[in-house]
Amino acid sequence: MSSSVQICNRALIRIKADLISSLEGSATNEIIANTIYDSVRRSLLRAHNWNFATEYVELAQLTDSPVFKFDFAYQLPSDCLRVLDLHGTEEDFKVIGNKLYTDTDAAYLIYIKDVTDTGSFDVLFEECLVLKLAYELCFYITGSAPLTAQLLQEFELKFKEAKRADGQEDIPDSWSNGTIIDSRF
Repeated sequence: MSSSVQICNRALIRIKADLISSLEGSATNEIIANTIYDSVRRSLLRAHNWNFATEYVELAQLTDSPVFKFDFAYQLPSDCLRVLDLHGTEEDFKVIGNKLYTDTDAAYLIYIKDVTDTGSFDVLFEECLVLKLAYELCFYITGSAPLTAQLLQEFELKFKEAKRADGQEDIPDSWSNGTIIDSRF
């Protein structure tokens, strides 16, 4: 797998821009790439239930109870980008800031974590990241609106492909026939 610099360089190649040697340098492309890399990576992780970024944990209950509506408060993990499910309960929950509120006295969380190790990236996620970075960098560096639009289209197609492939790697958590099929019985 590629490093973050290699991922940025692949994006820069897509827009025919000068390559970088680090994300901490003082060259214009290094500064721009460093400025957007983490936010683009995090937003792409949050945009889909990526299997490689899914984590299961038991949350630590906080000593301070919510003032009203819910009975318990839990601290979300510091690397939590998106809550997917509160496993094993039908109780409602609400995420506010870095806390999860619910009425259940034990919270088993399924969430999308902030994966920073590029070696852990799914290959199609990495391709999506390259295209999204190229799209984000393009207009700032080249000023080309047509190339920027083309990169957005390429990203959207690759993102659909990546979500489809990622979604085929597991079965749905539950099967539901729905009201139409249930009404037959």
